[in-house]
Amino acid sequence: MDETEPTHTPVIEVYWRPGCPFCFWLRQALFRARVPVVWHNIWIDPQHAAFVRSAADNNETVPTVVLDGTTYVNPTPRKLLTMINESHPALRRLPSSLAAWRAFRRNRAS
Repeated sequence: MDETEPTHTPVIEVYWRPGCPFCFWLRQALFRARVPVVWHNIWIDPQHAAFVRSAADNNETVPTVVLDGTTYVNPTPRKLLTMINESHPALRRLPSSLAAWRAFRRNRAS
């Protein structure tokens, strides 16, 4: 199966920044769970940083996650995975943790 094939529709967007340990822990959990994600680096795009500030009392608190139109500021990996599993029980997951990492590497600058 071609891992670049757009068959795994992301259900969440994660706003993150390099060097953030909370972002790292969340990212690792999402990789292990093989969840398709749209990643937004707030240090690359000022609009992404502005979105995070609007959701986090004018702070750039990351990770900030959007799931089904609801924004969560710094959710724990366990809580987020539970919410994903409950709201998307038939989620088509990526084929492997490595595929999730590759997807992150492809769009980590956006």
